[in-house]
Amino acid sequence: MSRVKTILLVMIIASLALTACSTTDVVEPVVTEEDATVVEEQAVEEIVDEIEKAPMSADGDPIKIGYMGQSEASQFWKTVRDSLVYYSEQKGIDLSVAVTDRAPDKMSAAMDQFILQGVDFIIDGNIVPELGATFAAQAKEAGIPYLTVDMECGADYFFGFNNQSVGETMAAAAVSMIDDEWDGKPDLIVRISFPALGDEVMMRSTIIPDVLAESIDISGVDTALLELDFSSFTSEKIMQKSTDLLNSHPDAEKIVMFGIDDSSASFFVTAAQNLGRGDQVMAFGCDTTDSALQSLCADADNDTISPFRGSVNTFVQNYGDHLTDIVIRVLSGEEVDHYNYTSMELATAKNIYDMFPDCSRNFFK
Repeated sequence: MSRVKTILLVMIIASLALTACSTTDVVEPVVTEEDATVVEEQAVEEIVDEIEKAPMSADGDPIKIGYMGQSEASQFWKTVRDSLVYYSEQKGIDLSVAVTDRAPDKMSAAMDQFILQGVDFIIDGNIVPELGATFAAQAKEAGIPYLTVDMECGADYFFGFNNQSVGETMAAAAVSMIDDEWDGKPDLIVRISFPALGDEVMMRSTIIPDVLAESIDISGVDTALLELDFSSFTSEKIMQKSTDLLNSHPDAEKIVMFGIDDSSASFFVTAAQNLGRGDQVMAFGCDTTDSALQSLCADADNDTISPFRGSVNTFVQNYGDHLTDIVIRVLSGEEVDHYNYTSMELATAKNIYDMFPDCSRNFFK
């Protein structure tokens, strides 16, 4: 039994003994010494069992995780954090959260604090490959396992999307709709390019032409990249870039668009609608954020077809469960694969209420 459990057990027994020795004027049923001993032992066993269910670090203390990530401005990352907080509490894990928002100075300060606190495991939710690689190396020097969420940078462990599968899921859905609605051929294929996210993340975009070409004829079809970076990832700038792109293709009437997430896809749709070209677009995103839910649920409720056709649901509400499970397994000495992926499924108007019964992301009420 660990040092912490032993101390707790002694405290429990002492507490029970003091309770047994206290006096009261209330008349109680007669209990023999043997009965009291049995009850006392059962109570101790039940409490110790609860203690032993909580995962412990090598020194016998509760596992400590340091998580640095993005703020509530991102619905996806807010849910990642909420899920991690929820499941850490459920599993008796101490969680220290630092909101770093991809800022090098904040990430550096968080790393220093985590090391000073003596955390057992660090989780990085910033998606900045070059910084992730630097801090992963710092963690390795400190002997702390390091996991990145939805970003590959050479850290000890990865959890998140299989980005190739994200692209394949969007493209496969598009193929079916293009066949049904556009006789199997679009006029324009638009993809998001976001090089700063790294090649691993961008596979969700780069794989799309190959998947489309396997099933439909895209020879001679115009293709366009809408290039973004962190400084241009705002609604105004994405809509302006989208407007410029659409204006440069005035004759395109069958436009299939693949966003890097729901926001980029939704802003493109809004730009098209502002130009009176919304009915020429079918767009796909990822993350099932509020904008996607509202559009898909409205189509389901009204039996309509909007430009925003689907969003890859990666079941982000379960991230915390998977992440804490990986941490526990690693710290218990189990061999854990480097790559660990979430499940995914395309959310559409046809299945949105199966995935989100109340059309809401209020997972942790």
